[in-house]
Amino acid sequence: MRYFRPARIRVRHPRAGRITLELFQLRLEDHPGLLMVTQVPADPASRDRVAALLAGPSALPGQGGPVAGAPVLVVVGGLPATGKTTVASALARQAGFAFVRVDRIEQAIIDSAGLAQPLGPVGYTVAYGVAAEQLRHGVSVVAECVNPLGVTRDAWRGVAAGHGARLVEVELVCTDRVAHRERARTREVDIPGLRLPDWEQITSREYEPWDRGHLVIDTATRTPAEAVAAILAVIPERPDHVPAGPD
Repeated sequence: MRYFRPARIRVRHPRAGRITLELFQLRLEDHPGLLMVTQVPADPASRDRVAALLAGPSALPGQGGPVAGAPVLVVVGGLPATGKTTVASALARQAGFAFVRVDRIEQAIIDSAGLAQPLGPVGYTVAYGVAAEQLRHGVSVVAECVNPLGVTRDAWRGVAAGHGARLVEVELVCTDRVAHRERARTREVDIPGLRLPDWEQITSREYEPWDRGHLVIDTATRTPAEAVAAILAVIPERPDHVPAGPD
């Protein structure tokens, strides 16, 4: 099998926006007439846009709004090293919600399939599906991911709308740039094998401004406990979950 150096193409999808793809060509030496061309997202933003597209439309036809007592989908996003995992995991424990973490999903796929980053949109796609399955069974969910683009945010909204769930969108920020950089430098890996982005990768990744109302929490001025309390305060008519007790 012969491998040809990849080429890059840029396309603009009418709903997802700009997507950059790498094209790989593989040709069997014994059968030169057979050519396989694969296309994979070339950067994290393109990966997230493709994943959101694979999640499907933003709402199912004829789907009504959430009703009282419906499950809740809390999506905790923000740049790396803003405290997402600390806050989201504490929120899931305190509220008794299921916890879906894209980093964990992606690393499990890498470990089981012998793959490497960039993994493409599969992590977000699996996360959408896992969250949807929980909501379908009436189980509320805390989802943690960077959630950097309008199309990924719309995809999460579609997961909630498609299952009659109430949606709480949260963005964690760290307005103290020095503190944010120090967190990026000193934070520990809690998932074996996970490669954390460095400061340059964090600050250079594509991250779109929000275009709708959502809860913004500055972790430079609020503790994780205060952040969790702020999120719980905006969950309307929280379902009767029994928080997990101490081990």
